[in-house]
Amino acid sequence: MAKKVHLEIPSGLNRIETWLKTASVAGLHGDWATVVSGYAKVATSAAALLIGVIDADWTNDANNSAVPIRIDENAIYKMEQATTLVQATHVGNAYNLSDERTLDLTGTSNKPLVVVGIAPDGDAFVRINKHLGSGTL
Repeated sequence: MAKKVHLEIPSGLNRIETWLKTASVAGLHGDWATVVSGYAKVATSAAALLIGVIDADWTNDANNSAVPIRIDENAIYKMEQATTLVQATHVGNAYNLSDERTLDLTGTSNKPLVVVGIAPDGDAFVRINKHLGSGTL
């Protein structure tokens, strides 16, 4: 499946938080963000804690620059998945990311996202799984 420009936040109830990013790290609008040692960083498939979605591209500079992270007030995001369309059996289960913006419906080691519904186009409605993850803020 082709990557979308960004994740959708269906509730329309969202806010922008400013975080300091990890130095020498670039990020793209629409990528998931995680936090490592108190700094925002682009999430990977190994991410166990997500804080929101990058709201504007980050430059790869040597500073801990302030960057915008979009956070949904209801913690619900619409996103595509890596391998298959979401099925009813996926709803209620927690899964990994396959990359910085795609859901892996087969990975269950870190579980940063819980599928809470199925969009008409077969994409997933997910929420950040705040009760799991090894990251610290």
